[in-house]
Amino acid sequence: MRVEVKGGYTPSVVRVRAGVPVRLEFHRDETNTCTEEVVLPDFGIRTFLPAHRTTPVSFTPAEGTYEFTCGMGMVRGKIVAERKV
Repeated sequence: MRVEVKGGYTPSVVRVRAGVPVRLEFHRDETNTCTEEVVLPDFGIRTFLPAHRTTPVSFTPAEGTYEFTCGMGMVRGKIVAERKV
């Protein structure tokens, strides 16, 4: 699933299936330094997002809700992992 990064995350809520590997593709379409990183703390992921490029991030969520943020924690999104999507 593709997540656009430009002043925020679009979509800001991503629904996925619990227990199944997920690959989010963050496409950063700006040079604002605030969004140059994406952090998924529950998965120990902190990834640099080059401007005007797409960067994949992979993980396998258990059922639940997980937050993802920019490196400064100001821009936020969430992942909702459900048994049935």
